[in-house]
Amino acid sequence: MILQRYPYIWLWLFSSIAWIFIILNGHEHHHDAHHCHHDCVEFQLSAGIMDGLLQWTLMIVAMMFPLLREQLCYAASRYPVSQRNWAMLWFLAGYCIPWIGIGILLQIFTIGTNHIAAPIKSFVAFIDWEALLPIIGFAAAAIWVWSPMRRRANAACSRTIPMRINGYRAIQDCLHYGNITGLSCIRNCWSPMLALIMSQHNLFLMLTITLLLIYERELLNYKSRFLGYAWSFFAVAFLIRAIL
Repeated sequence: MILQRYPYIWLWLFSSIAWIFIILNGHEHHHDAHHCHHDCVEFQLSAGIMDGLLQWTLMIVAMMFPLLREQLCYAASRYPVSQRNWAMLWFLAGYCIPWIGIGILLQIFTIGTNHIAAPIKSFVAFIDWEALLPIIGFAAAAIWVWSPMRRRANAACSRTIPMRINGYRAIQDCLHYGNITGLSCIRNCWSPMLALIMSQHNLFLMLTITLLLIYERELLNYKSRFLGYAWSFFAVAFLIRAIL
């Protein structure tokens, strides 16, 4: 079967489903935004932590799953055919755990910051934070790509571990391998994800960043600085947009 020969098709299937939900949800938020005034902070906060965490999880599945072809194929190859689907699901579950943990922290931090920063924003109202934050985010992402630490983080994404195939230890190893892969991805991709959050989850930007990350993972080596130039371009583009 095709799924047995090319197990990474599952990644594209899950990612496609997540993209569909993101697009539909973005359309609903755009429609609801017409009922908001210029300041929609209260509307955004009313969505709550669970709604924000769901959107974060969908974004991770949509953007990060296509980058896991090598790791998923390795996990699948360690097990007999009859166990491969379960092994891949446990691997993906383990991969999502650290990302969901980061998502929970981000939601708490965002809600807390919105309450604390409200008087500060009114005091320095002359600063356009919506225009400034994406510039800072993508500039930081470019600096991170060009740093030696990011090269080591990128190389760590290809790390593998021995995996047992019997009993609960097989599940434990799949979860563990997914977990360390997720942590490596967080170290590697935190900067564009943070820049995307600072850009208010622009859908076109999300898709562009996903394609750039796939291009780097599949066609470039870990020493490439291509993404640094791409993130610099976005920072300059947001700067020009803010000036104009």
